[in-house]
Amino acid sequence: GQETVVVGIEVPGGATAFERVKVRSADKAEPEKIDTIVAETIKKVSRSPVIVGSNAYVFYKGEAKSVMFAGDNTSWAPRKALQKIGNGVFALRLDLSDDSRLEYKLVVDGKWLLDPANTKSNSNGVGGENSVIEMPGYRPSELAKQDLLEPTAHSINEMEIDSKKYGKRMVKIYLPSEYFRRGIAPKLPVVYFLDGSDYLNRAQAVTVAEKLIAAGKVKPFMMVFTDPVDRMKEYWASDEYADYIAKEVIPSVENKYFNVLEKGRANRSIIGASLGGITSIWIALRHPDLFRNVGAQSASFWVDDERVIGKLKQLDAEKGDDFNFYVDDGVFEGAEDSRRVNVMLRGKGFRAKFVERSTGHNWTSWRDRLAEAFVALMN
Repeated sequence: GQETVVVGIEVPGGATAFERVKVRSADKAEPEKIDTIVAETIKKVSRSPVIVGSNAYVFYKGEAKSVMFAGDNTSWAPRKALQKIGNGVFALRLDLSDDSRLEYKLVVDGKWLLDPANTKSNSNGVGGENSVIEMPGYRPSELAKQDLLEPTAHSINEMEIDSKKYGKRMVKIYLPSEYFRRGIAPKLPVVYFLDGSDYLNRAQAVTVAEKLIAAGKVKPFMMVFTDPVDRMKEYWASDEYADYIAKEVIPSVENKYFNVLEKGRANRSIIGASLGGITSIWIALRHPDLFRNVGAQSASFWVDDERVIGKLKQLDAEKGDDFNFYVDDGVFEGAEDSRRVNVMLRGKGFRAKFVERSTGHNWTSWRDRLAEAFVALMN
């Protein structure tokens, strides 16, 4: 039948990982059976998914030899087969927590498709357009809704960086509306973003910040949005990109906004997501004199056999290392590495905030957790 095993992995460089895996013998790898009553309900409805308690049933109606499910909870590999429950009707039961949000596609006879029975889809820059399951307890970030506070047009400015390594690059600068309302305001701390355009457009960073500031949960802060040109080459915990941020972007910004910014590492934060998340940590570790506050959303800790985790292990709070960390992750993308990093950092005596949700690897998830990141970094 089926068993759950724990797989332990150790690579030559010393990095380790553990994962719970359901295994079946190859000759018994049949799809999980669907309850008869639920199967009859699925045959009658036209909208997917069907939610029954903590289960979401995805179905496909049409002629096909094979229908597979691929999504956040399968590492985007078509590992789950939909069971044939009737003539041209296939279904799959997903056991999800009440607050889950899951993105997926169906693979019908080898062709990847949006779920034709699901009207809810999302394009968030990771994997293109995907179908979406939102369980009844899932709540999107209220702070990200652009319904009350909109950024004023004059508050986002572009600034050119003339980089010796990368040539001319543009960064976007945001000054909070509270800064203009106060007239002569105290100098501002600053947050630097990797994948800045996605944080602006997909994660609604400005709207989230404005609402937090208006609610008094954080003090006003300036934001600097940076973007790579070749993401896979420039990120990946690159020394060259770290030096670009530290030695070219920060001096240029602080020279221009000298009368606005409060200098000092305690007043600088940096945050990124995925490869940007691991790179934000690396930038702070390579230039500890510049950043105290470090945010990483769904960081790719696996990069180079966990090279960055190895560097984090060398930190010693008792010897003067001083960092404030924010780390988050989604259950469906595999949060074990982030959990280990959180435990390690807290065990070493560092201030570390860890947030985990029943979500996948996408900008909607990072948007929903961004308010918690801001509060952790700015307080």
